[in-house]
Amino acid sequence: MKAYWTNFAKNGSPNFFGVPNWAGFTVVADNVQSLTPPTAAIELGFAAEHKCDFWIGILGETTLAGVANALTAKGIMH
Repeated sequence: MKAYWTNFAKNGSPNFFGVPNWAGFTVVADNVQSLTPPTAAIELGFAAEHKCDFWIGILGETTLAGVANALTAKGIMH
């Protein structure tokens, strides 16, 4: 993780030679980068597994409804 953060701070991208590629997030792929040892890897289905649509719905019912609307409008959440 330190290597990803260092390269991101230096170059604006976490990717560099010697570590698994960190792909950009897309709603369609629902991909996240797992840093669970022994090797970093892309995981799919994060939002579904963590019930993110449910939590965005709850967020929309609070004083942070603007945040929920912005996430939905940008396609980050459904």
